[in-house]
Amino acid sequence: MKRLLFILMAVLTVGVMADVAESAVLDIRVTAGSDDAEEHTDAGENGRMENWSSTDLELGREDDFPDQQLCGMRFNNITIPNRARISNAYLEFTVDEADSGQMSLAILGALTPDVPNTFDNTDYELSSLPRTSAEAYWIDIPAWSTAGNTYQTPDISSVISEIVGQAGWVNGNSLVLMVEAYAGSTGCRTAEAFDGDAAGAPRLYVEYMPGTAWDPTPINNGWALIDLPLLEWEMPDPLVGGDTLSVNVYFGTDPNLIVGVNGTVQPETGTAVVNTGNFGRPLTLNQDYYWRVDIIDPNGGFGAPIITGNTWTFTTTIPAEVIVTETAGATEVSEEGPTSDTYTISLSKVPESGESVTVTIGPPAGISVPIAASGDDAEEDQASGSISRSSSDLEMPFDGGTEQIIGLWFADLQIPVGATITSAAVDFLADGGSSVDCYLTISGRLDDPGSFQQDINWMISTPGVDDETTAEVEWTPESWSDDTVYSTPDISAIIQEIVGQASWSAGNNLAITIRNGNSGGTTVSGERRRSESWNGSAAGGNEPAPVLRVEFDAGGQVTLSQDVVVLDSTNWEGVVVTVTAVDDSLLEPDPHTITLENVVTSVDEAWNGLQADDVVVTIAENECGAWGFHPLDLNYDCDVDIGDLAVFAADFGGCTEPFNPNCTNLSN
Repeated sequence: MKRLLFILMAVLTVGVMADVAESAVLDIRVTAGSDDAEEHTDAGENGRMENWSSTDLELGREDDFPDQQLCGMRFNNITIPNRARISNAYLEFTVDEADSGQMSLAILGALTPDVPNTFDNTDYELSSLPRTSAEAYWIDIPAWSTAGNTYQTPDISSVISEIVGQAGWVNGNSLVLMVEAYAGSTGCRTAEAFDGDAAGAPRLYVEYMPGTAWDPTPINNGWALIDLPLLEWEMPDPLVGGDTLSVNVYFGTDPNLIVGVNGTVQPETGTAVVNTGNFGRPLTLNQDYYWRVDIIDPNGGFGAPIITGNTWTFTTTIPAEVIVTETAGATEVSEEGPTSDTYTISLSKVPESGESVTVTIGPPAGISVPIAASGDDAEEDQASGSISRSSSDLEMPFDGGTEQIIGLWFADLQIPVGATITSAAVDFLADGGSSVDCYLTISGRLDDPGSFQQDINWMISTPGVDDETTAEVEWTPESWSDDTVYSTPDISAIIQEIVGQASWSAGNNLAITIRNGNSGGTTVSGERRRSESWNGSAAGGNEPAPVLRVEFDAGGQVTLSQDVVVLDSTNWEGVVVTVTAVDDSLLEPDPHTITLENVVTSVDEAWNGLQADDVVVTIAENECGAWGFHPLDLNYDCDVDIGDLAVFAADFGGCTEPFNPNCTNLSN
């Protein structure tokens, strides 16, 4: 669990009043005949285990013959806590037979948090164990001339550290150490096994101290925000299981003068509230700070010993942000002219040398809109017109013997006016499997019926009202398996007909209907494809309701001075993007909008994954007169208003009587 240190307001010096921790010692031997073993590793006998009841361990080779061996020793009840600091460790062997051949050994461990079972002579039992990356080497071992003498390996602290430092290690586990020939050795050293001399069995000696605090956040030599709310670290295990550790925490801007902090430290609950005075938030920008967590372990030595931690450091910064600033607070252009407007893309801080941020600008290329509420998907009984809007599934086209039409209403579709639909489909999550023949037809509504939550019969099909798209898509679904997503064929023609209407505007809603029958046939009563509805899936928060996916080309609504902006240390304070309206011939709402996405990418970790605000461009329409002019629209601005009265007043009393010198000839 992370331990937390909240940074708030004042710093006080704290004197250290405890002794420095001393090393504890583990001194243990192999305690069973099945806890030391030999495995042959040469071709021909590779993997074969010697009987673990052998009275000796032939280290490296068997009696100087070419047959190489891997020897393993299992030590039990290792009373070393997780992540303890190992200051010294070695293996000790007792000589069983005199040997003098050239011999070097590699010593390694089994990288597993525990070895709960003794050896059982299974082939490859030792070599199949995962190995530590750490190894220790016993080079040019002197001749063993006298039985009963003892020899100790060089320091194997790195091997023991790797074993007890892995996740899952706990005080009291067992470990396995292994020994094999190294560097072309041709000799052998023969040591006592447990079954040969229990008192002279392989011995493991380890000196260790309680571990230090670890895994700091902010990371060591990393960055932290100036409003850093807390420091975090991981606590080691106590030297004696069940003991409660406490801590002293130090903080400052000078690595040699970090001082104790005043506050309530509760490492057992994972929190520590601290006053930091001159270091109160926000911290100083671009300042190096240093901190340390010392562990107090009540049984780590005399009294309440201090286990001095590492000094960690971080440098303060401000958040990395990509900032979009619209001129005068909004981006507005007109097709009349046409006119332009600008916005600026900048960074919150200067990137490091060599870092860059790329912003790609343009309208969205697609949307994915799910059914968002109960009643946005519904079933209509084709006999009575009644609407079912709270069913947990959508049954197409039969619910038992009742034929029905399915309605799907999707809200707030950000498809701009004039967009060309390149592909579209609805995704369904199967609620049960089915392989029977099923024939369906998909169409759309030209009007917006609103959500199907109203209690109105025939609301989905509205018979007698010419509001369906002329575009239809036939769908003969494949066999469905439960809890699998299936998609309709491409329905882009239906979506195009809906969004191509003069009344369409980005953010409008649309409805899709699915009914029985197509040119391939008619679904037999009772047969169906059944999908999850909003009430059966999204309402429970577990699975998706139907989703409409649309990909489109937004067309030439606007032009940009640049559609890719690259920001680095030379221009991070701002690059101006000019947006100009396109004077098209489309009949569009006045005004209408288009959204420009500013998509951020970077290969640099500090900037990768950031988001920038979109820019909604408001476009004034200039297609006045496309529907003709009202007889009283004297100034031809598509509005009959006071401006027309001004024109009338200016021309009041005028005449066009031929040859009258006071009149005007308008035919010239």
